[in-house]
Amino acid sequence: MGVPMNKRVVLRVEGPSKRQATTKSGGRWSIQVSPGTYTVIPQAQGMHFTPAQRRVQANSGEIDAINFSVIKEAKQATGSSSKKKTSLSISGWVRGIAGGDMVQVKAEGPTPASTSTKAGGGFELSNLKPGRYRLRFESDKYQISPQPKMVKLVKKNRKGLRFKAKPRSHAVPTLLTKKRKGFTVRGRIRAMYVKGSCQLALIKAVDDHRIFATLSKGNAASCGEFELEMPPGRYTFSTVVQNSRYIKTILPESQTIQIDRDLNGVNFKAVRW
Repeated sequence: MGVPMNKRVVLRVEGPSKRQATTKSGGRWSIQVSPGTYTVIPQAQGMHFTPAQRRVQANSGEIDAINFSVIKEAKQATGSSSKKKTSLSISGWVRGIAGGDMVQVKAEGPTPASTSTKAGGGFELSNLKPGRYRLRFESDKYQISPQPKMVKLVKKNRKGLRFKAKPRSHAVPTLLTKKRKGFTVRGRIRAMYVKGSCQLALIKAVDDHRIFATLSKGNAASCGEFELEMPPGRYTFSTVVQNSRYIKTILPESQTIQIDRDLNGVNFKAVRW
């Protein structure tokens, strides 16, 4: 039968009389029955047999070679032995953040996540599923580059990603007067000069109930520069390329800034095809 030395098989015999036998060393077995037709069924924990049963006609004398072959039963997988869920992380640091300041880090992808930079600018986004993630940084005080950043997670964690923080403005707060109703905001869209001409873009600043817009300058000396006069508030700045076949997009796609003084350096960068 091919039964292991330390295993025993019970053979159930059903027919005119019901009997059972147990295998001896080497899997041999024998049993005495009265004449008739019988069904022999082997049974043992953790094993299957082929054939599963045999029919035997017992008349007189011994019947030999009523054999079975052993098929070991495969162990069923349990919950504890199931595949472990893949959990990955993205980590790195943002250089240039002053002590005590923080930058918000967000990951858009299969597992959306967010965190804040720690002392020294370090950050880690954990418990992420494999896939492609878009990293974004949010800060009223700093402009972070490069962003957005695409990160692909497959089997390994992504470590050591580096980003740079640049203060948005070092301007001294300006007080409003009766004659002056707003602040001056200046910036530039870099890399707008392409193929001997300056590409144009519309710059918009939006809060809950106001919209301010202007067109970037289009001459070679001041290509991409813009200026807005705005009352105080918290605004989201965004850009739209004006009929250019050379510019794919402008990054960052948007940035939120608190306007409470004159500001210089609200900058963007054009990405070409």
